[in-house]
Order: sequence, then structure tokens, then C-alpha cells
Amino acid sequence: MLFDGHEIPRAWRVGDFELEVAELTRGRLDRETGLLRGVAGKAWLHLPCAQPPIHPGIHLHPEARALTHSLEVVTEVLHPQTEISLPDAQRLRPGVALGDTVPLPFAVDRADLQEIVSLGRGVRDWLDSDPRAGGYAVEFSKLTVSLADARVVDGSVKYTVAGPYRGPIEIVIDGFVLVISSLELTPHRSTATATVRLPGGITDADSCGPATIDLGQIALSPTCDYYVDAPDRAHGPWLLGDTGLVIEGTGYVLDLSTTTSPAPWSPAWRGLTLGAGTATGEKYVPDPCNTGYLRGHYTYDNAIVVNSGFFGSLYLAKPVTFGALSPLGQTFTFAAGAMDVWYSQIVRGELRDGTTTLPYDAVCAGRRNRRVRTPIAAVSIQPDLDLAG
Repeated sequence: MLFDGHEIPRAWRVGDFELEVAELTRGRLDRETGLLRGVAGKAWLHLPCAQPPIHPGIHLHPEARALTHSLEVVTEVLHPQTEISLPDAQRLRPGVALGDTVPLPFAVDRADLQEIVSLGRGVRDWLDSDPRAGGYAVEFSKLTVSLADARVVDGSVKYTVAGPYRGPIEIVIDGFVLVISSLELTPHRSTATATVRLPGGITDADSCGPATIDLGQIALSPTCDYYVDAPDRAHGPWLLGDTGLVIEGTGYVLDLSTTTSPAPWSPAWRGLTLGAGTATGEKYVPDPCNTGYLRGHYTYDNAIVVNSGFFGSLYLAKPVTFGALSPLGQTFTFAAGAMDVWYSQIVRGELRDGTTTLPYDAVCAGRRNRRVRTPIAAVSIQPDLDLAG
């Protein structure tokens, strides 16, 4: 591209990231050093693994359409309109395998659709052929650029969600969605302000929307590897599937990396490990109710969240008392218990050291209105949440 009568490279690198320069509004060439100084302008950032952005055209043009294009992951691409090679797919979704389907959500208008057809090599190549299609608009000022290396050597490049048509950047890794609201790239360090949306049927207890964690500022990875160790930060409150249990606690490790993992997991493992926390259905499980034991107060430690849900064991922290609907009027108290949760659902459990008090109209102890209480050594919790034993 030409700037002030001089040919300069359009592709620049800042740290480990690649920019496609769209516009330069200011700067001066230092011929002696080969540096472009005080540079201001705009560029397209190519961010590995990020969802292709939806650009302003979807809002400005009524004929624009939001589409999801699905591509099958194959060894050799014979039909580029419907297939994608494994290396290209892994650029978009690390961890995909042969035979998987990769969805590409993006926005196009009629002109874009015509370009895809004219190119004749499928959506992936079209995204690569147009930096606007696969890139994020970033801005910079006061940059110093080495023209020989086409590399930023001083200053910063920024992306902020500001304005009606600019949305956050989303990176999907094994079901977790990293949502970046702003980022700053420098030659030596690149950071982002981010939250993460959790997979596996876990929802926010207040909004009933997706469960999220505010990660604050994190290091931005050019290889889609993210690892956040936050032993003192809170997690939750979240609703656990359809159990009615609300979980919350302190401490977590978000491991979206393939190079390191918390013990005892191998480096290839990806997920969220949770520190000590509590679980209770006191707010959402009614009383009386045959699953009233869920109203108790439970604790957990070393639980995990992965793409398929929450996995962990819940332990009754103090005695729980609840009334039954069937038979109506019968009450139960248990002093100890535990439940195993897989895939965000209770799969088994046991309540111990309990008693039950029978209804007045069922039996009386010697005289009228004297209720009968009998001990219960243990009952098992079934996958359908019924008690047996």
C-alpha cells in the first residue's frame, strides 16, 4: 500500500498477532532508521479460533442475512462448499476431529453471497480472501513500525466494544465460550478483558441466562491456549441443571490449554475445576416435596465443569428436615448424606442417620394426636430423585 508516496507493507505483526492495515491517517517515515513513527489508523486483526465476526452490514442493510454455514471435517477437501480440512478446522475449533461438523456463523449481504459463489472455493477461503470477513476492526495511534520486518516495535493496538455495531469477540474452546470485550496488543504483551460462558446445562441463578465467570484481564493467546488460576475469586451462584440446586463457592482454575492442567489431569484435559463451595435447593425446591432433601445444605470440593456438564460429589453439611407430598403429612430428617452429580444431574446418593414422623391419620402412639417417630438407617437416592430403602 502507498503512504505519503512510499510503498509500505500492508500486513504487519504486533507481538504474535497479524494485522491487515486498512487505513493510515497519520505517521512519518524515518528514512535513516527505516521506521514509520507516530502511526495512526485502522486495521483488521486476524485472531486464531475466534468466531467470524458479524459486521455492521447486518444492521445497516435490511437485505443482510445472518447465516450459519456447516462444514464437514475431512482429510482431503473435494467439495469446498461443504467440507473443510482438519488443519483449517482446528484453526477455528481446536480439538475437532475428522468427521465432525464445524458451524460458521457469519453475516452476509447479497454482494457477499455473490463473492462466495464467484470465488468458487467455499466459505472458509472467502473468509480468508477478505480481511473484513474474518477479521476484527482495531485502531491504533502513536505506533512505531519497522518497515523491514513489517513489525510493530512500539505502541499498542486496541479493540473495544464501543458503538452500536461492535460486538464482543467470541472464542469457542471445548464448549466454553471466551467472550472478549476489549483487547490491547503490544510488542511484548497482549491482554484482553474477558468473561467465559460455561457449557453443560449450568445457568445463572439470578438471570436464568448462561452461567458466566468474569475473568477480568487475561493474557491473549495466539494459539488458543488459555489458563486462569484464581484461588481467591468467587464462582456462582449457578443453577445446576434442573435439580433446583444453586451452587457457589470460592476459587477456580479455567483450563483451556493443551500444555498444562491442574492435578490430577493430563495436559490435554480442558475444563473448569472448582474450589470449595456449597449447594442448596432451599430457594427453588418447595416444601413439602418428596425431593425436599434437596433443600438441605451441601458442600463440595474438587468438582469440575466440562463440555458435558458438572461432575462432583455433594455432602450434607447439617441435618435436613422436609415434609413429603406422598404420603402427605409425613416428615423426614437426615443427619448425613451424599450425592454424586454427573452431567449436571444427580445420578445416585444416600441419606443416613434419619428418622421419619408418620402422619396423625396414619397411626398414633398409644393415644390420639401422639405422632409415631421411627428411625431410618439409610435410604438411597435414585436417578429419578425418588428415595428407596
